[in-house]
This record gives sequence, C-alpha cells and structure tokens, in this order.
Amino acid sequence: MLLSGSSILENDLILSHNDKDFENIAAVYPFLKEQKI
Repeated sequence: MLLSGSSILENDLILSHNDKDFENIAAVYPFLKEQKI
C-alpha cells in the first residue's frame, strides 16, 4: 500500500497494522486519501 501523503496519522496506521487492525486501516485509508491531509 503506497501513501500519497506522509501524514503522521497515515504512517501510524500503516506501521501499526496487524491482521486485526488491517480491517480498520482498509476502512479509514480511503477517507484519508479523500481528505488529502
């Protein structure tokens, strides 16, 4: 998964992902992309 931005929140989500959290990331990431943080 490539990040278009380098916001702390995005990096934190990606770096802290594991099987359980990945579903949350998948749900939130599109929203983060929309926000263009």
